[in-house]
Amino acid sequence: MYIALRALSVEIAYEPHSARHRSRYGIHTRISNQLRAAGCVFAEDEAELLISAAQSRSELEDMVSRRIASLPLEHIVGWAEFCGLRIAVDPGVFIPRRRTEFLVQQAIRLAEPLANPIVVDLCCGSGAVGTAIVRCLRQAELYAADVDPSAVQCARRNIAASGHVFFHGWVGAYPKPPPYGSIWIPLSEPRHVGP
Repeated sequence: MYIALRALSVEIAYEPHSARHRSRYGIHTRISNQLRAAGCVFAEDEAELLISAAQSRSELEDMVSRRIASLPLEHIVGWAEFCGLRIAVDPGVFIPRRRTEFLVQQAIRLAEPLANPIVVDLCCGSGAVGTAIVRCLRQAELYAADVDPSAVQCARRNIAASGHVFFHGWVGAYPKPPPYGSIWIPLSEPRHVGP
């Protein structure tokens, strides 16, 4: 009798979960198929990210529509993974590229032996490079610049979220550069934008 009741309670307890699981699986499959038909190579992974990021069914449908219209996935969900960090990316701000992680690794390797390295990130975009570096080098002083005010604003948010306090961000030419001869690690990965 105990076993029968226990089995019944387990079956009742898991029924809503499995129905929810079937519903999520169905939504995931439908979105994956839509994305694949639109040419998304990693449709299943993208579907999972969109489902996780959406706060409602209508928001999910809007996100899927924007992705099908070829908007970058990172701009739709509002972030990109870079060096193990979640970097916020705003529309119009360049998305950090995986191959740039090599630049970060080399900069960290060069700066680690220095007591208080000064890092200058030119064409900083979202601030992903600087954020990843100061995450590993807490004593570094970071200067970041971009010609786009929205990029500098995005970089400020990302670097502030990392908890780093020695940050100077500016748009265009810096009015008062770091002292001559004090820059230890200059970085730049400008994007090519054009026809």
